[in-house]
Amino acid sequence: MKILASWLFMMTVALVAWGDTSIYWLNPTHDFGAFKEDSGVVTCVFKGVNINKEPITIVSARATCGCTTPRYSYNAFAPGDTIEMRVSYDPSGRPGRFVKKVYVRNSHDENQAELAIKGVVIGNEATLKSRYRAEYGKLRMQNSFIDFGDMEKNKDKGIYVTAYNQTVDTIEPSLSNLPSYIQTSIIPNKIPPGEQATIAVHLLGRECDKWGPINEMIKLKPDNGEQAFEIPLIANIIPNFSRMTPGERMKAPKVVFESDRVNVGVVSRNGGKVSVEATLKNEGENVLEIYRVYTISEGVDVKVEKDKIKGGKSTKVMITIDPALYKGEVVNGEVIFVVNDPNNPQARLRFVGEME
Repeated sequence: MKILASWLFMMTVALVAWGDTSIYWLNPTHDFGAFKEDSGVVTCVFKGVNINKEPITIVSARATCGCTTPRYSYNAFAPGDTIEMRVSYDPSGRPGRFVKKVYVRNSHDENQAELAIKGVVIGNEATLKSRYRAEYGKLRMQNSFIDFGDMEKNKDKGIYVTAYNQTVDTIEPSLSNLPSYIQTSIIPNKIPPGEQATIAVHLLGRECDKWGPINEMIKLKPDNGEQAFEIPLIANIIPNFSRMTPGERMKAPKVVFESDRVNVGVVSRNGGKVSVEATLKNEGENVLEIYRVYTISEGVDVKVEKDKIKGGKSTKVMITIDPALYKGEVVNGEVIFVVNDPNNPQARLRFVGEME
């Protein structure tokens, strides 16, 4: 009698709480926890009780995703009968946390009930490679480098990279070896098994004193006590002309080379260094400033006579090739000038020649 009284009391509470709902679902949410993708389809059973005074049937059960499949009996359930709803989830190609819902409609209620499944899928090797190409021990990332592209001086820019914990343990990654103009954060700082985090990397242009391409190596440690991995961070810092007025642009400096190609002639592999001169002229009105001059060609050194050139004036550019260090069967490269010419902030001068 006590058990019956307790059951009647719970049903009364349920009726009050659920209003006109005919099915009282004992636990409308199921958590699968963390499981491996290779485990295949997982299934749970939701149990409910017909708390109506009349028999009812399940009319429909609709999932929010094709990866989720509900199954149920089409038979009528008498008052007090237990109702079972089997819900399966297919984790194939779906690493990470998931929450899926199933909306259940019965023959008596106007409103539909909501059931939910959740969990975390630890992806297999094939799935993870397609989504997170770079592997760093316990952690995988979308890319093996962080590329800011062109960045105007004195401006800030953020890059957001998704990271994935491919283990069954919670990990706490960290970043180090950061230059002063780089700020980072990892959210969340502790990544549960099979879940993602966002690595935010901000380059503070106001703090960076470099011009042109920069290439830093920051260090990523996937977890405490783990080996640190190097990740290239690249950017190209160019002048910022966003605040120039039309009048200032009319008076702006203008880079013009005497020739857009410098011929260095024949360079002997066994000979000494070869140097050639080029001329850079400022055909604008205001002073031309050369912030940086460089080349990516190994064995090539570039120097300019002056880094500030008044309007209408020129400066000499000396290009020196060391055949012992130069790589390549022919001489073919570029000298890049980072300047305050708004129409040509990265002026390029090509040098060519023969290598024997």
